Amino acid sequence: MKRLLLALAAACSLLTAAAQQTPTYVYGIDFSLARVSGANESDQQFAEAFRRINQLLITEADKYDFARALRQPQLSVDIDPMLQRLDACGYERLRDTKHTATDEEVRAAIASYELEEQEGTGIVLVALLLDKPSAKALYEMVIFDIATREVRCIERVEGHAGGFGLRNFWANTIREVLKTWRREHREPLLP
Repeated sequence: MKRLLLALAAACSLLTAAAQQTPTYVYGIDFSLARVSGANESDQQFAEAFRRINQLLITEADKYDFARALRQPQLSVDIDPMLQRLDACGYERLRDTKHTATDEEVRAAIASYELEEQEGTGIVLVALLLDKPSAKALYEMVIFDIATREVRCIERVEGHAGGFGLRNFWANTIREVLKTWRREHREPLLP
């Protein structure tokens, strides 16, 4: 019995060391492929709301806790690459709800990210559709290898909107997605 406990402790130590060697980064919410249905706000108002929603991952980290949702002891949050991407986005197709992004378009977006990190695991939520009449948003949760940009996991997730103001209304969908993810994924997907 003593040997078994020692072996288990050694295995746990090795797993912990391996997990610590692979840094994991949350890059935020990519709204560059998003489509909006039934909302009266301008593209510029949405652009500002998208930026402010990403900033909530820093300023209200306890409410938007990716580490908890993904059952990880520690994640680094780096929204700067996403903010730069959103600043460069023109949102010409924001109202084109006849077409939502395909998995291939999501993978192409991941491949185009300009990231400082050269290795590790990246996590991003890619917004597909913000549907105001149904008060729901549709996202792809994407987990990818930073070095190769190979997508390890891509899963469609949905969140309910709510709250006062454009930012809070859609930010609630992120909180809902994270709660649902934690509830539905009992085992961590990250290496």
